[in-house]
Amino acid sequence: MVAHRKPKHRLLERELTACVDPTVAMKATFSSPSVGSCVSARPEKKNNQYTFANRCDFMGPVSTVITVHSEESYTEQNELSEGQMPRVELVVAHRIGDCGAGPEQNSGAKTLSH
Repeated sequence: MVAHRKPKHRLLERELTACVDPTVAMKATFSSPSVGSCVSARPEKKNNQYTFANRCDFMGPVSTVITVHSEESYTEQNELSEGQMPRVELVVAHRIGDCGAGPEQNSGAKTLSH
């Protein structure tokens, strides 16, 4: 879900089912490289949450909170507060079954709701 911060109206909602390796996906998130003048902060862990005060993302510098609900479910909330259009992106991911037989599809299908 992408929404304006103040009026809180939904701009876009979509659902995607994809075969992903959550370990690879999380490694990419946790190793966000510096982009231009944006330098990613190290995450802080508290209970089942990982918080990045600043993470370089496709949206720009964002504040990110990843909440792990179980081995098969997590949410990721990204807040962009800079620029003319502050917004929030919420990703809800959960395992729905095994992937196909292809070698690149060996971990588990996940439904990602944006």
